[in-house]
Amino acid sequence: MARRGDLTKDELIIIKKKITDGEAFENFFRDCYLRNLRPATNDYYKNEFHAAKKFINKTLVENLPW
Repeated sequence: MARRGDLTKDELIIIKKKITDGEAFENFFRDCYLRNLRPATNDYYKNEFHAAKKFINKTLVENLPW
């Protein structure tokens, strides 16, 4: 199947949707769960995300206008 090279309206809505850091983390960890990653890997990711958020002390997820 060939690539389209452009996005559908539904895909554009997903890209432009504003989400919070909490929602981004939830989506990421849900994806990790669905991919059946080891619990130790999930715990490592959670610890690293929380440490990064404390260190950076600003919003980690930014939506830039296209």
